[in-house]
Amino acid sequence: MAPSKRKIRVVVGDDSRNALLSVCGYLEFEGQFEIVGTATDGVQVIHQAERFRPDLVLTDLSRGRFGSVTDQPRWNCGNHGGSCS
Repeated sequence: MAPSKRKIRVVVGDDSRNALLSVCGYLEFEGQFEIVGTATDGVQVIHQAERFRPDLVLTDLSRGRFGSVTDQPRWNCGNHGGSCS
């Protein structure tokens, strides 16, 4: 039996419910990802990332409360060994 690979833990954020559901559905279909949190605005994205410590945060940065998550001082990409690009 092949060793099981750990799934990539993801928080997905988008202010469009349809887009959010589509992205989550696609990632789950791929089978390599585990959706650990979802968010509909920048504030929720930050809270979900702090709560679940995902491997990946996938978000529409130009929408929702705060406008862009990257403009917020609380969003410290290197804080937990991660990086932003």
